[in-house]
This record gives sequence, C-alpha cells and structure tokens, in this order.
Amino acid sequence: MKKLILMLMLASPVFGQADGNQFETSELYATSAIQWENTNIDLGKVKHQVPAVATFRFVNNSKQAVMITQVQPSCGCTATDYTQKPIPSGGTGTVNATFNAATTGAFRKQVTVSLSGQETPIVLVLSGIVE
Repeated sequence: MKKLILMLMLASPVFGQADGNQFETSELYATSAIQWENTNIDLGKVKHQVPAVATFRFVNNSKQAVMITQVQPSCGCTATDYTQKPIPSGGTGTVNATFNAATTGAFRKQVTVSLSGQETPIVLVLSGIVE
C-alpha cells in the first residue's frame, strides 16, 4: 500500500497535465530549491476595466542565492513585475502578474518563470471572471 501511495505521489505532476503540454499546478509546489506558496491563483470576480493582480510568493530553500532570470507572460494582456535582485538562502521573492481586465468573461493566463540553477521553468496560473 505504501508503494502505491508513493507511486501516485510521484506521478501526480504528470497526471495534472492540461492543454496538451502545460501543467496544472498545486498548492506548495516545490522544486529542489524553490518552494512556491501557490502556483495557481483564482482571482474570482474582477471588475471590468480594472487591472487584476496576482502575487506569487516563493522561498529559496537552497544553500545558495537564486535569481529570477526570465518571466514570460502567455499574452500581451498580462504584465509582470518580479524580484530583481538575488534571493539569498532562506529569503523570499515574488512574481506579480497584472491582468488587463479589458473584456468581460472568464480568463486563464499563464506566466512562465525561469530561475538560476533550475533546469525547468515553473508555470504560474492566474484565472478569474471579468464582470
């Protein structure tokens, strides 16, 4: 039974795949050096023509400083701002994603973040409904 549970835990990121090649992320997504507070933020209902901001926080659990090397939103309707200086061991950093709520309806936007020392970028997701 323990082996089955372990196998399911290890396989869960693979089975969380959505949109062909992009992953749904969960609470407390941890890489070898970075632990994200949340990688999927539902902003709920947001007002039309009022920018909506999602703040993604993380902790550097490695023994050396890390730096965000690239942040790429999935479209031009999302602007980003992020911690620009190296984050020391035990330190925290943020990635802010601001969605331009120009049209009404549901939205789901992604921001891909690359960090020094990490081979695989992390995909952050913000979603909600513009009313």
